Amino acid sequence: WLRRKTLYPHLKRALYFAVPLAATWYAFNLPYVLGFAWSAGFGKIASDYAGSSHGFTTRLLSFALMLFGGALSWPVSVSMALCIAAAAARGKLIDDGSRMALVWTSPLAILALGVNQEIRFAAPVLPALALLASRAAMSFDSKRARTTATALLLTAGSFVFVRQTFLLPPANALPWCGAPSSDPGWNRGALVTAAADGGGTVAALALEHPRLNANTLSSLAAARGLPLRFVSLGYAQSSVEAALIRLKDKGADRLILVSGVPQEEPPSFLNRTNDGIARTISSKRLPSRTIGQVSVAPGITAAVYGIGRGM
Repeated sequence: WLRRKTLYPHLKRALYFAVPLAATWYAFNLPYVLGFAWSAGFGKIASDYAGSSHGFTTRLLSFALMLFGGALSWPVSVSMALCIAAAAARGKLIDDGSRMALVWTSPLAILALGVNQEIRFAAPVLPALALLASRAAMSFDSKRARTTATALLLTAGSFVFVRQTFLLPPANALPWCGAPSSDPGWNRGALVTAAADGGGTVAALALEHPRLNANTLSSLAAARGLPLRFVSLGYAQSSVEAALIRLKDKGADRLILVSGVPQEEPPSFLNRTNDGIARTISSKRLPSRTIGQVSVAPGITAAVYGIGRGM
């Protein structure tokens, strides 16, 4: 950053190569990328994930709580806010570096207005907030003030690190990122074994559930070194015919039907064709053979069928 003026003359030369190279991809894919971005932030996909609609003020408050309480944590957010506010009140904050950090944070405005309130997309912006707080801590004239601000930021960050890493149980520290086998009472390993029995290579799972989905099962299969992958019936699939076509396109030789999951647990818009696919098995429309049945969790069972070349 300190040598930016020296690098400016070389920027034009770099753009001569970078822009045409990037254009070869964007020329064909930009309409799809922009269409998906709009749908994911404000359109149909966003509405699906958002569930019930909320007012504008409620959405902004919800996003702020997720950003400051979840993504940053309250101790870090409060310490950063105190440093930034104190520096801003003394006119010590606005310089080139601070302006760059503020521009860096501008995508937060778009994310906050989004319908689905997806906080993961804010991750690339968080370093800008940290840089802004660090710049504020170093802007005070008094050495004591700089030391106090630095100690405040380091203490808050260290507290959160120790708490998340050593004190909180995995279910609270990593509710969505923990190892798939760590949920007590969920015997996904037995389901992977049943799907791999007899040489299964592609297993389609007719369920999207936070604790039981194609991603978690695929990671377990990979951890065991099995040549087996799991696929879904398709994102937010609403057509049984399209789901059947997907089974063929993916070369699925296993189909897993799950029963006993409480209706309120899995997202309904991600599980609209599960019952329809089950009917194609019971009516013999989709030829199959029963491979096994697994008790995945109390009251929840999974039936494994051989389909396609797995017959």
